[in-house]
Amino acid sequence: MKYLNIDAAKCSGCRMCELACSFVKEKKIIPNLARVNVIADFSKGLSTPVVCMQCEDAPCVNVCPTKSLSRNFTSGAVVVSAEKCIGCKLCTTVCPYGAVVFESSKKCVIKCDLCEGEPTCVKFCCTSALTYEELSKSKMAKKREVAKKVMEILGESH
Repeated sequence: MKYLNIDAAKCSGCRMCELACSFVKEKKIIPNLARVNVIADFSKGLSTPVVCMQCEDAPCVNVCPTKSLSRNFTSGAVVVSAEKCIGCKLCTTVCPYGAVVFESSKKCVIKCDLCEGEPTCVKFCCTSALTYEELSKSKMAKKREVAKKVMEILGESH
């Protein structure tokens, strides 16, 4: 399966991924509405994109009382049905990456859906910090563990 692969060492913190994502998803350049978010601690020399890691046993899917989060088996992405979302925010509290966000203007959550297999953020990442590639389940499990540690270092874990 293809996954978004993050190489934090390559991230410059330019936020082009956020701009491109928000424009494609919202038809406006509003980085707060992007499904990818760059977090940074420049005192530690670290910036990294944060995206949904498309967990195999996704806690956000498991906790959703209305089944508004589900797996798209074509792309492998966990997707949101805005029509079913009641805005309870349970999914935001269980995501270990902070990648499911409640959007108050929409009254539902937003998250990365891999752009139906063509992630826009990857196309606009000029340093190749974001790539979309085939990864084994074991490699992806290691990537998820690294992502959790990075979130802890940056103080963004939930």
